[in-house]
Amino acid sequence: MNKFHQIPTDTFVPVSHDNSYLFNHYDKVANFLAFNLEKNYKNILAKPIQNAYMFDWFSTYENLININEKSKVEAEEQLIKYWEFLEVINAKIKQLSASNEENNINWANLLKKVFNHTDNFIFSNGKDICIVWGWKFDNSKNYKPNIVIDPSKKDEIQINYPIYNPDSITEDSIISEDSPEDLEIQEFIEEEVNTFEDVIVEDIIETEKEEESSFLNFLKWFASNYWWLLLVLAALIILVFVYKTIIYNAI
Repeated sequence: MNKFHQIPTDTFVPVSHDNSYLFNHYDKVANFLAFNLEKNYKNILAKPIQNAYMFDWFSTYENLININEKSKVEAEEQLIKYWEFLEVINAKIKQLSASNEENNINWANLLKKVFNHTDNFIFSNGKDICIVWGWKFDNSKNYKPNIVIDPSKKDEIQINYPIYNPDSITEDSIISEDSPEDLEIQEFIEEEVNTFEDVIVEDIIETEKEEESSFLNFLKWFASNYWWLLLVLAALIILVFVYKTIIYNAI
């Protein structure tokens, strides 16, 4: 194996698992990557070997360089490979976490700690990637890249927008039939507008329902807490009615 990196033991805080340091689980995790995934990812994990107060990192790959030392384009190419691997391992972690077996849950917790992207450093030789792991690196540079356009396919997805020129508008062009592209754009806009209108109508209906429900809830709350006011009001109405009756008979 090839030594490609070294870190002092007092620079970072080691991560622990099952009352032992995470780096002690290298063989266990490497064998898991080799035999439990569709693709053999064993070599993606760097091997740590303690050398006095230093940790040396080894890999089967040669000429590995920290991707943070590469150009942004090169770094993002390797980050894409890294996140593709994380999608595979995270799917496995999710599967193990859903199990009722304690051993599977323990595996899920172990893998989650090993492949925490903030606690990984990524090294690459331009083709292969290798991960340094096991310490609290607090690395914020392992972001998930946006869609990267392959230069060889750039022309396939490039959109050319027409240049607006008022002088080029003629009567013939105004009354001419729309091109298929224009019709597609128009249909798309109409669909989006209709969808937007449907959403607005649904929001209005939902709001009216919520307001009606809120008013009914208020009436229930008022009746349960201030029922005596209703009795007083009824008594006052009866008194007024009796008073008017007496006055009317007196006249």
